[in-house]
Amino acid sequence: MSSAGTSSTGWQEWTPGRYRLAEGARWVDGRLVFVDLLDGDLYSCPGDRPGEARREASLGLPLGAVAPVRGRPGEWIAAAGTGMALLAGGTGDSPPGPLPAPTRRRATEPGGVWSAAIRAGRGTVEQGAVPPSGGRDPVARGADPGGATEPARGRVRWLARPEGGAATAMRMNDAVCDPAGRFWATSMDTGAARAAGSLWRLDPDGAVVRVLTGLTVPNGPAFSPDGRTLYLADSARGLVAAYPVEPDSGALGPGRRFAAVTGADGRPDGMAVDDDGCLWVALWGGGRVRRYAPDGRVLDEPAVPTAHPSSVAFGGGLMFVTTARHRLERPDALAGAVLARPSGVSARPAAAWADGRDRGKESGTTPW
Repeated sequence: MSSAGTSSTGWQEWTPGRYRLAEGARWVDGRLVFVDLLDGDLYSCPGDRPGEARREASLGLPLGAVAPVRGRPGEWIAAAGTGMALLAGGTGDSPPGPLPAPTRRRATEPGGVWSAAIRAGRGTVEQGAVPPSGGRDPVARGADPGGATEPARGRVRWLARPEGGAATAMRMNDAVCDPAGRFWATSMDTGAARAAGSLWRLDPDGAVVRVLTGLTVPNGPAFSPDGRTLYLADSARGLVAAYPVEPDSGALGPGRRFAAVTGADGRPDGMAVDDDGCLWVALWGGGRVRRYAPDGRVLDEPAVPTAHPSSVAFGGGLMFVTTARHRLERPDALAGAVLARPSGVSARPAAAWADGRDRGKESGTTPW
């Protein structure tokens, strides 16, 4: 590192904290939000200058990613534990930076392979709706396979736990909203059992649909600016697939192999799509972020000064990358840091979930 926390590759430490598994970088209302996945913490930090990250909420169970809720600032739709929940920040008295990890059963990851259906370019599409569980269930009762052992900070309202009744211990992983306001969340076995994971869709009316099965460590997902293409990675197999999306219903067409990442290049992890329709993929284990044209050509591959970049986002003339200490026997000085560098690339802010369940939503309040 050179002076002022800037590396020779142009990356700057955006927060002083080091996180076990920082993921889910999103640009929201002029700031960066991200999660420390295994510790279940949601953070935000300024978008215009480096500084301390504020811990917005702490669930005490795995928190894969969040998206804003349309028209309700400070509220989030979260992929957490075995399902989806509405999350509001705590009282603001939480100290910045990572907390000591609580004692809990830890989720593990990569292993397994991409499903045969996706390899063949078909995908497994199901339209079986799952009834939402709803209610104001406390997060930390120890009943969730994510393994909570301490109470949540912030308010949580569970909407559905579609993986709660699975035969093996499951957890949610990555998630994102599409431009139409639907929330897409992935799930995986906590031991990364082959083909145990799924892609779920939470519609604005609260219906939960299992869209894809046969995934192992699903990451991404990411949408083209017009919402007509979904990109989804399976890190275990090293593949990124692309699916056509029917804009009105959210139904997926047949998938196709978009890109493969193997060997020393690492594995595809978090992704983002820029305003030119190009896909950016964080290469876990490869120490790089790769930009693909819509036709799959590699256009750029900036190096990241640590081995495990985990997600990527754009905002305020910057490219942000989260990184991880997880699975590194000897973490380097920047492992687990949130990094930023100037960028001429722009992308839309994170899309919001269009909650259409409550008649009182126009008031900007939630019936907690």
